[in-house]
This record gives sequence, structure tokens and C-alpha cells, in this order.
Amino acid sequence: MHFEARALRCFAVTAREGSVSRAAERLRVRQPTVSAQLRKLELALGFSLLHRTTRRIELTKEGKHLLPLVEALLADADRLKQGVEDLRGKARTHLRLGSVFYLQNIPERVALLEAFVAARPDIRLDVDSRLQASHVTGLLSGELEAALLMGYPIPRRRRTTWGDGELEFPAELPRLVLSQRTLSLLVPPASPLARLPSLTLASLAGQSILVPGPDHGHEFVAAVSAFLARAGATGIVPAENTEEALARQARRSNLPALSLGWFRASGEARGELLRKPVDGLDLQTELALVFGKSSLGRPARALRAFARKFAAANRSG
Repeated sequence: MHFEARALRCFAVTAREGSVSRAAERLRVRQPTVSAQLRKLELALGFSLLHRTTRRIELTKEGKHLLPLVEALLADADRLKQGVEDLRGKARTHLRLGSVFYLQNIPERVALLEAFVAARPDIRLDVDSRLQASHVTGLLSGELEAALLMGYPIPRRRRTTWGDGELEFPAELPRLVLSQRTLSLLVPPASPLARLPSLTLASLAGQSILVPGPDHGHEFVAAVSAFLARAGATGIVPAENTEEALARQARRSNLPALSLGWFRASGEARGELLRKPVDGLDLQTELALVFGKSSLGRPARALRAFARKFAAANRSG
């Protein structure tokens, strides 16, 4: 009895996702293609693998029995493909890594990439410096194997499309978190908040605060809005609302500005802005090395292994 790998993979992904539409998204094919492959496999087997309802797909008794066998077979097939590519030397010495241009001075990013380049001169590292939204779609499509992302991971169940929010990426993608930052406020000295020894939610009541706009990601902006609502503060989104633009507006308007915490604002060193944490503001972003879900080539696997050791050494140090 012969089974096509494509049909087996459609079954495995549909079973894990519990949905034909999400499986189609994961496999980057149309939904009718997945449905057709499932019907083809069930016809060849002579029994049903899935119970289809209006809400969710569930495994039949036979499907539950076959799923681990199919997943093991697909894993072996992926390892075989990986081994053949290594033997052929395909992509043996080249890795294209997504890393947006505005992260180039973050110390954790600089330290990791410089150490990797020094340790692995056999691997040519090319940095793709496009915006992070492009890197997220590249990881999902297989165009990129790895990217350094600074952002806000979002569970897949809360998003159906990606690439329209600069800070957001799927939490389900494999990743190694290198560092995290909690959001804070940049406060001009003329602001009443500057005189307070510490900031709390209560101290922000009635305040107007400069905040990032929807281009940063709808889920991220919603989390910021929820924080402002709890504090009784009002968010103002300037026409330009990058981190540096918010800091510039804060100096001009004497209004506090929300900061991700990764970049030192111009004027901060001269005392024109004071960085203040807020007790009760627990929103964080992270710097992470994120990988696509397809099998990785040798250079990407080398970077993953090196980054794990690098991160562990830095934590213990």
C-alpha cells in the first residue's frame, strides 16, 4: 500500500491544528487542497480519520492510532531530506538571517552575531535588514529559516494573517529568547510626573501619554490601551510614532511617552527626558532568535546551537 507524503502531512497538520483552514495556512496551500488530500488518504485507507463538526475537527479512534505513526514517518522523512542536503552541500555555508536595521545597536544582538561570525568563519552570514513584518511572513512561507525579532509574540488563535504589525509574530514559532524589556515612560522634567519618586497606575490618572500607533500591531496596541484604561490615562498617537519620534514629541510637548526600553532616547543623556518604570505596567517585549517550522539547514542549525550556548553562558555570567 502506497501513501503520498503530501497527504500524510495534511493529515498530521490538520490533526494538530484541529482545523482544515489553519492547516492550509500552516502548509501554505488552499483549503480545498487540504480537504482533497484528506479524502484521498481516507479513501486509500478504507476508513475515516477525522470527525468533522462545525466548530472543530476531532480524530476518530483509527486517526488517534495512526497519528503518532504518521508523525514519526514524517520526522524520518525530514531527517532524510536534511541529510541528503548536507551530503550534497546545498546551502552548506550560507545563512540569510532576518534582522531589521533599527536593531543593529542593541547589545545582545551585536554580541551574539559578532561571536557567531568569529566562531564559525565557515558559514557566510548575510543579514536581511528589511522591516520585521517582512521577516515574519518570510519565516512562515519558508523564505527565511531564522530571524532576530524584537517584539510581542501573539498566540496563533488570535490572528489569521501576519505581516501587518511590526512588533507582532506568532508565539508558536520556535524561538530562543535572548532578553526581555518591560515598557516604561519617558518623562520630561517639566511634567508633574517627574517630581514623583515612583510612578503607579494611580499617579497616571488624568494624564495624556504619547503612545505607538496601530502599525506596531493591533494586539500590542490593544494591550497598551487596556493599560491606559486601568490607569485612567489617555493615549495620544502622533502622526510619527516610532520610538525616537515619541521621545522627540515628549520633549516638545512636555507629555510623557511610552517606551519599549530597547533604545536610549536622544536627550535622555542630557536629562531632557527621565526614564521611569511604572508599578503595574507589566507589558514586555522580547528579543528572540526565531525559526521557521520547516526543517532547518546546517547553517541555521549551527546558529541555533551556538545561540543556546551563548544565551546560557550569559545567563550564568
